[in-house]
Amino acid sequence: MSEPVHPTVDWTQVERRGYRLFVQVTCPWCKQPRKEDAPTVRYRIKRGTFTGCCYSDRLIHQARADRRPRLPHPAVDWTDLELVTSGYQRLIRVGVTCPRCGRKRYSHTGSTAAKIRSGRFSGLCLPCSPNARIREWTVLSPGRRIDPSKGYVRIGLEAVPDAWKHLWHAMRGSGFFVFEHRLVMAGILGRPLGSNELVDHMDGIKTNNDPANLRLYRRGRNEPGDTTGYGTYYHEWQLALARIRELEA
Repeated sequence: MSEPVHPTVDWTQVERRGYRLFVQVTCPWCKQPRKEDAPTVRYRIKRGTFTGCCYSDRLIHQARADRRPRLPHPAVDWTDLELVTSGYQRLIRVGVTCPRCGRKRYSHTGSTAAKIRSGRFSGLCLPCSPNARIREWTVLSPGRRIDPSKGYVRIGLEAVPDAWKHLWHAMRGSGFFVFEHRLVMAGILGRPLGSNELVDHMDGIKTNNDPANLRLYRRGRNEPGDTTGYGTYYHEWQLALARIRELEA
């Protein structure tokens, strides 16, 4: 008697555990092999109810009873789903084809369905979208350029004076740049700035990083010297401490 054929079941990989037989099943989504009870697998294949999906992926093609309908859209193929694992998350994305350039991408199913229901989904990719802002980086000098999204000056290690390089390394975090106004203030104080210490441009021009135009304040209403520095003395206090350290050195 031949075993029923299923693309996820390998009947050549059968093992006995006590009085029971277990067959190897490979999930069609995560591709992870596992052992399942052979008689149960055989029965479900004959009934046509066996999918081979593991426990984590068993609901990929099943919708909740209370799920709002996924409306059809010419740019969206609801049968083309992709499983993305990130850490402990398992995200399902749907295939979307840009109607202008024909490029295919995968988008989050929930947000895509919500935009289709609201009538705001065009299917256009970001380069083809008329709402996409063209952001160009303005290079001021080697290692110094203006961030188009925030308007501040980014400074790389090659543009940092030798006396301030230890401050740059202490403040860069996981990136490869530091905002110039923060580095200038750290150089004035002679110490790295904390994450709750912010720097304000007095004239509102984000590229004017002259020391006379910068003012230090702290994040949080319960902190002494909070708000943008106007009317508080946190800036003067820190300058005085820096001057004391300079005189004591």
